[in-house]
Amino acid sequence: NKIANGDKIEWASLQIDRSSTSRPVISKMRLINDKTVSSILNKCSLFYQEAPFYDEVFLRKLLRVDHIHSDLLFTTYILDCLKSVFDELDLVLPPSRFVLASRLDVPNVTGPVNLSNICKKLACTQYISGANGRNYLDNTWPDSIEICYHDFDYPFYSRGAHEPSPWLCFLDPLFWAGPLFIKEQIQNPLFLNQH
Repeated sequence: NKIANGDKIEWASLQIDRSSTSRPVISKMRLINDKTVSSILNKCSLFYQEAPFYDEVFLRKLLRVDHIHSDLLFTTYILDCLKSVFDELDLVLPPSRFVLASRLDVPNVTGPVNLSNICKKLACTQYISGANGRNYLDNTWPDSIEICYHDFDYPFYSRGAHEPSPWLCFLDPLFWAGPLFIKEQIQNPLFLNQH
């Protein structure tokens, strides 16, 4: 994810353990250690301390700094963070559930065929893709599953004396524009197009 040090954009990255393979399967990915999350906390603390809504206690909860599982599984950490975001912003999770593709009994293939197999397994009637899905979803896609593309329009918000910068992680607008702004963005209807 991209965060901003003033007007300079930097990456906040989780370090993955690649000691056994350079390309681990997502369901088996592990964080190198719990310090990889602390380094993101330290960067954010330094970069956003002047922002009007910066709150380190809130940030620690969102990043799950004090509650990282000992197994350091990437998927466990990410799901815990997503649930924490909803809890801390007082949002109700939609009537759905998180499902790990690795726990589904689907053929071991890649690309659009893999996505459509997952959708079929879950009896989906609609698949919502990012805008770039237009570049990889092809004629192998089944007619029974509607594809909609989420054409997200990055919102404008004040960053104080700093220049606006699109496509930053949600932490940037959270600290500059506040939790209510983020809640509005999450609760707004998706901008979905079928073409």
